Amino acid sequence: MYLSYLEEVRSAWLANALGGPASVDDFVLARVEIDFERELTLADEAVVARCRLGSLGNSSIRTLEEIAVAGGEVAARAEAVLVARAPDTGSSRPLTQAERDALTSD
Repeated sequence: MYLSYLEEVRSAWLANALGGPASVDDFVLARVEIDFERELTLADEAVVARCRLGSLGNSSIRTLEEIAVAGGEVAARAEAVLVARAPDTGSSRPLTQAERDALTSD
């Protein structure tokens, strides 16, 4: 479930930053690293997943993500790398200036 939560929050963050769910299809997940801090159980009635920008590369976005229980205790921390993809070729492409601006604005 941890990876599902992280995927959902990452996709929502990216869609929100770039202006819609169609934008999410322009990126492919290249890497995920996760550190498990604690087990999630049924006693944890709710979890909160967060995603924020870590850094930008030429064609990649590094995100910093976490899953916490309702009380704030962190259950997992993760880093992911998303690569911008050209829809016509499927190969990586440079991030556009508009994407960079949208991802770095608060």
